[in-house]
Amino acid sequence: MLKDKIKLNLGCGTDYKEGFINVDYQGKLDVKHNLDKYPFPFKANSVDFILVSHILEHVDEPLKFLKECQRILKPRGRMEIRV
Repeated sequence: MLKDKIKLNLGCGTDYKEGFINVDYQGKLDVKHNLDKYPFPFKANSVDFILVSHILEHVDEPLKFLKECQRILKPRGRMEIRV
């Protein structure tokens, strides 16, 4: 369903996922970025799917983080949050 779509694994840490753009500030990743710094290095309405796995509770401003995710998600994009 999400093949050939832009998928982000935000705060990937050691959980590198094939087929995703893995984003974090250290470790194995595709894009180096501190998720407490805004804006994220993605254009508005450019991402089809965002995975946020066990990092929401670690960001400094969770609401600001979620609003930034909303900014980069395409209309009708999906986001999966695991806490």
